[in-house]
Amino acid sequence: MIRRAFPIVVGIGVVVAMVWAARPAGSGLEWRLAFVGAYGLGFVLLIAYLRRAQVSTRRLLLGAVLFRLAALPMLPSLSDDGYRYIWDGVIAAEASVSPYALRPNDPALRAWQDERVYARMNSPGYYSVYPPASQSVFRVAASVYRELGWTGSWWLLKTLLVIVELGGVILLARVVGAHGAALYAWSPLAVVEVAGQGHTEALVVGGIGLVIATAGSRFPLRSIGATVAGLAKLYPLALLPATWRREGWAGVAASVLLGGALSALVWTPGAAANAGESLELFFGTFDVYAGPYRLLKAVAYPVLGEEAGQAASVTLTVGYGAAVARAFSVDDGTPRGLHRVVLVVVVGFGLVTATFHPWYGLPLLFLIPLLDSPNWLLWLAALCTTTYLGYEWHAFFDVATLIGWGGAALLLFRHSRNRHASHHGQGATPPSRSSRSVEAAGSQSASS
Repeated sequence: MIRRAFPIVVGIGVVVAMVWAARPAGSGLEWRLAFVGAYGLGFVLLIAYLRRAQVSTRRLLLGAVLFRLAALPMLPSLSDDGYRYIWDGVIAAEASVSPYALRPNDPALRAWQDERVYARMNSPGYYSVYPPASQSVFRVAASVYRELGWTGSWWLLKTLLVIVELGGVILLARVVGAHGAALYAWSPLAVVEVAGQGHTEALVVGGIGLVIATAGSRFPLRSIGATVAGLAKLYPLALLPATWRREGWAGVAASVLLGGALSALVWTPGAAANAGESLELFFGTFDVYAGPYRLLKAVAYPVLGEEAGQAASVTLTVGYGAAVARAFSVDDGTPRGLHRVVLVVVVGFGLVTATFHPWYGLPLLFLIPLLDSPNWLLWLAALCTTTYLGYEWHAFFDVATLIGWGGAALLLFRHSRNRHASHHGQGATPPSRSSRSVEAAGSQSASS
């Protein structure tokens, strides 16, 4: 009994260490080193354990729940996004003001500008950029703001997100088995970014789980999942044509009704323009862990100068669009075809984005079991959290990008070379059709 419980006890210890070491930017490099060290140890131990042991569904869920319970006490220490989440929910619930209608520093919101969440939030001079599904969760979390304070709202927000995320884990286990799902469910990245920092990628994970694991349902769950994920992070809306193909008009109706209901809660004239204004700031200012973007920008800079960043974004966006279109064109209507589309849309976005914060790696890590050659993507997702060191030692942003993306490229090249050699080797056995299909999705994503 003790031997069986030992791995989970060790995992809880790692999570507690991460919670203890996680301090806001400016607390000192030693704290960030301690956090990244505990995080790295957790990932190494997880991979070593999964290589030598099998995980049952019951054990998968037990570990996932206990690890997240251990992380729930975390405050918004690694990211200040949590304060903005609660602010958006509070002004929607108490002031009946859409977060897209007024900037937080608008004089009309003076009654709420003495709140702690206002003092600690980021970008008070810009409209919210968080889509309607995320805003709905923020508003529910703010329902206990006056009774339990901002910390009560914070814990409720994270609890809601964890519930959705665990639903995605259960659905993933239906497709790849409990052992395959454990790589995500027990990873320190997922634990700290959802249960610890409350990032809304949890909604994407839950939505994608519905997309990939609900074949044969009488209800249009795939379209519902794609809609929720898309109204949490926008780019998953690209999955809708594939889900509508499978679910027909029922899927279209479900997406329209759900999307309309969620959007109506925060709708205001000019909402799209106001949110777009803030998104322009986001895409034009931040540049974190974006290997392909930075490479193209560096190549184009001698010729285009300050326009190099825009040219790099356009090039990558066009490549991404072409890869998604190609995935749609070869979609044969089967679950395998849908998985290919999901991989290209989700993994491809991570590869072309101009900003890759650690929590952006969650949907990629979630889909790793669907890849035939996952090591390159696992490396990329696992190393993304090293960027937290850059907030104390700015030069490390470049180091993290080089190690993360450089290592992923080497692993992908190694796999491609070995695969090529095996195809030409004497007596080599070609990979199965399913392996070729899944691998093609990863290759298309990488090339976009």
